[in-house]
Amino acid sequence: MKRHPIWRKRCTKPLMRLNAYGQTVTGGGTGRKSFSTPTRTASARCATKCEQPLAKPFDRTLYARDDDAKEDVIAWVARHYGYHLYVNPDQYGIDLLCANGWSFEVEVKHNWRGARFPYQEVHFSARKLKFANRRSIFVMLNSERTHGLLVAGDVVRRCKIVRKATKYTADEQFVEVPVRLTQIVTIR
Repeated sequence: MKRHPIWRKRCTKPLMRLNAYGQTVTGGGTGRKSFSTPTRTASARCATKCEQPLAKPFDRTLYARDDDAKEDVIAWVARHYGYHLYVNPDQYGIDLLCANGWSFEVEVKHNWRGARFPYQEVHFSARKLKFANRRSIFVMLNSERTHGLLVAGDVVRRCKIVRKATKYTADEQFVEVPVRLTQIVTIR
């Protein structure tokens, strides 16, 4: 049985992660991997309670605080490209849709201030891989919402998956995108 690297106690649950197709990969001690569609919720925990959640549980207050960032992206796209975006009525789907088939996933990076992105890589949650395709764009806004970092969905799909500890989780999976594959734009 594999041990989760960050936990001191032995975990009896097999290591679970998402592959590039958004499927859950369970690695057991047999050397074989089994694939299944994701059935665990974001707040799922190990039955032995020896781990923090694999993904950050949904927090309504954090969501509400950053929800108006979508309006900033809608205004920017309308001003610069003339396309009308609208908020996706499916609350579990990608954030913004356009009539021409393009879609946008929007998030705010609160520890990014100013025009220059301060890191060599940008991380998007691996659970958002289900939105990555050739007609999707991932947008990460800085905390002031004056600048945005754009990444094409097919670029996100090709990048590697890494594990890291966050403020909310002990071992969450992220897609690591080199900043050189992104474009930084002025939103307002």
